[in-house]
Amino acid sequence: MARDKTQDLEKYRPSAKPFRSSNFPFYWITRVANRYTHNMELQLKKLGITITSWRTLAVLKELGPQSISDIAHHAASRLPTTTRTVYKLRDQAMVDIAQQEDDARVTVVSITPKGLETVQSISETTRPLFDNIYDDLSDGQLHLLNEILEKLFDNMPPTAG
Repeated sequence: MARDKTQDLEKYRPSAKPFRSSNFPFYWITRVANRYTHNMELQLKKLGITITSWRTLAVLKELGPQSISDIAHHAASRLPTTTRTVYKLRDQAMVDIAQQEDDARVTVVSITPKGLETVQSISETTRPLFDNIYDDLSDGQLHLLNEILEKLFDNMPPTAG
């Protein structure tokens, strides 16, 4: 007789009796994300860069010119925070800002050579951190982890606003 899927998954729900945080995937996701953020902030501080600046530059390097709202989306940042970050990066000559040709209401941001140099410096500075993080994980494990995280993300309803 097949078990009920709901019954099998019950131990992973916060409503489980008794609830064990070590069974809750979001307990681990949150802990990993917080530790990653803290470690990155320590590394980025050496270069005078914030984590939001790093994410913004990384998005622009990977995807090319983007609107501020698209940067916020890809960098998992709030729009006001991203807007402030973009203007600070412009003041530091790491990005250029222009109005979109067909819609002047849209601000398009592109990375400059100085921004690309900064991304390279960040990559070199943080390489030991990632070497350590990935030390005993295989390519297959990391691929599976990304697949599972993407599935969890896709299964969640989008946030409003």
